[in-house]
Amino acid sequence: MNPSQFTRWSLYSFDYDGENLVPIWAVVKFERFTGEMDITSLECYPLSLHENVKDIIEEQKACGKLFLKCIRSSAKHHYYSGWTFITGLFAEPLLDDGGRELHFPEHIESEIVVDFKKTLQSYPGWETYSGSPQPWVGSSWDSEPYAEYPLKIWDEDARTFPQPRLSYPVNTSIVIEEQELYESEAKAWFDRDFFLGKKTNWKEWSWSDEDIALLPRRVFAYILRERKFTRIDVRSIEFNTNQGNLTLDQIQMKPERRRMIRSAVAAHFRGKQGPSTSDLDPIRGKGKGLVILLHGAPGVGKTATAEAVAAETERPLFPITCGDLGFSPAAVERSLKDIFRYAHLWNCILLFDEADVFLTQRERGGGNLERNALVGVFLRVLEYYSGILFLTTNRVGALDEGFRSRVHLSLCYPNLSLADTIKILEANLRRLPRLEYAKDGVARDGFLDVKDKGIIKFVRTQYEEYSESTGRNRGPWNGRQIRNAVQIAAGLALYDKQIEIEEDGEDNTPATLRAKHFEAVAGTTAEFEEYLKIVKIGDEEDQARRRQERADHWRAREIYDEDHSDRETRRRTQVARYRESSVDPGFSSSRPRKNSRPQRSDVLDRTQPAHRRRQDDMGGGRGAGREQQRPRGSRMTRPAQDDYHEDDDDMEDDNLRDQYDEEEEQDEYTHERRPQGGRTGAGRQRL
Repeated sequence: MNPSQFTRWSLYSFDYDGENLVPIWAVVKFERFTGEMDITSLECYPLSLHENVKDIIEEQKACGKLFLKCIRSSAKHHYYSGWTFITGLFAEPLLDDGGRELHFPEHIESEIVVDFKKTLQSYPGWETYSGSPQPWVGSSWDSEPYAEYPLKIWDEDARTFPQPRLSYPVNTSIVIEEQELYESEAKAWFDRDFFLGKKTNWKEWSWSDEDIALLPRRVFAYILRERKFTRIDVRSIEFNTNQGNLTLDQIQMKPERRRMIRSAVAAHFRGKQGPSTSDLDPIRGKGKGLVILLHGAPGVGKTATAEAVAAETERPLFPITCGDLGFSPAAVERSLKDIFRYAHLWNCILLFDEADVFLTQRERGGGNLERNALVGVFLRVLEYYSGILFLTTNRVGALDEGFRSRVHLSLCYPNLSLADTIKILEANLRRLPRLEYAKDGVARDGFLDVKDKGIIKFVRTQYEEYSESTGRNRGPWNGRQIRNAVQIAAGLALYDKQIEIEEDGEDNTPATLRAKHFEAVAGTTAEFEEYLKIVKIGDEEDQARRRQERADHWRAREIYDEDHSDRETRRRTQVARYRESSVDPGFSSSRPRKNSRPQRSDVLDRTQPAHRRRQDDMGGGRGAGREQQRPRGSRMTRPAQDDYHEDDDDMEDDNLRDQYDEEEEQDEYTHERRPQGGRTGAGRQRL
């Protein structure tokens, strides 16, 4: 296009490159036209002539202030709920990781970390070209050739550029004086502008409304849940990330365990600032991290514990899964190093959910080389990670032996007790849009009148019936299922109200959430669980025990109860060891048959009672002299104990075995069914 056929304007806005605010230049060209045109029909015109100029400026100022908040604040951890951008500042198309043009935005609901520098390092093509900030740089006016410079005279009648009416030869001095005048004015204009002149640090600048309005609404961030960089709208960022989040006090666990978790995390953070008890490894850079293993049945609070620790320490929670790491040893090592680097840079708390996928026990054989290599890579990289890493699994028995020594703190999460179940239920009911939360004058559509007492009574009865029928200290629902039940029951209540309005007409009463809605949910859940039991020949607890993945019947609370005496604690510990060591892994049932004594462990064989050792030495064997032994369940008199010359420990070990046999005989009824309409044991069947 011939320069004489258009007029050019140079415009600029601002953007952030990770270190400084820089001007982004754009050129707008106006083609030559005759006559008059509406100025607002042009591609670009002064904002003051726009009919909504005030609204536009206020909106741009609001976006600019949010943008400044993102780049000024030392806190880069926020929450995002909104759509991503698929174009640049000038509507230019952007490319994804595979080099393909983006066509559809994504909706993101996740914690984010705002980081321009790391984003542009990973995606250099996303940086907006700033253009030339000084248009006069490189010009050399005294090199203009000696020639005639025609003077173009404006014709007021034609309002166009006619052919030159007057021309005369000019010398170099005239050209230099004329051009230096424009150059001097441009330099003065640049010097008056803070950003174009780049006089001082942008953080020290006192911003005017015009400057703030020139800032973009696009920021670069890392989406923690999606594990990728993207471009987001600053208007959809929630800066109060930890508001309303969980704390460890809301997780149903023993107070001693909360103290252990908090002390371990505090010691780790204290170690970053000075000497620490965690810096004990003789090899520099090794063993400075904190690895916490959380294992137990699904839905008992393992993942929520990691979320609560992140919320309490005001740090981002960085969740990773096996799909983020790849499937070859090289890809896993590269991905782990990148994730660990980002977690260290942003002070994140890492959460590796379902860690057993990459930490399964290594096995011999040529077909397992790649899987063994994956485990080895993970263990090696893990040992040099210096941050906090939470690992969760419901298959702790499948973990590799080498991993166990790399865990600093291992916590078992038992099934929810009745008290835990009620507390979790009450917490979820409080999160509903309850009628008492509605403000005066606000429509009550969507609010619920929650009948807490009836609902809690139903859940309590359901727990007790399930526990009695199965012989287990648990209910039919875990924590996640309780949340789902509350959600589905609330939807049922709102739907029932909608049907009532359609049939009976409009009324002002809100929807009521009652126990009957939870009873409906419980019915469908129980039907599904019964079907799975038939398909799998047992429930999930039985299946996990047979696969040697976990033992949900293990009662850690009773064994290590602080209220018990030392002697009682030792007795219960020995019972647990005896029960654990007596189960044959190859046997299909988790209980030995009646009247069949299991194989003794080496530990208890060394404490075999004296009277039984003497009978074996006399050749009587285990059955000989049986009439001399005391009956099971009876207490021996003092003279009888003196005759056998037993000490307290031998007597105690004998009681342990007898008590174990009695408990095993009672536990044969592992599954009990209740007839329709009854909750007593009258209709129980042995499976």
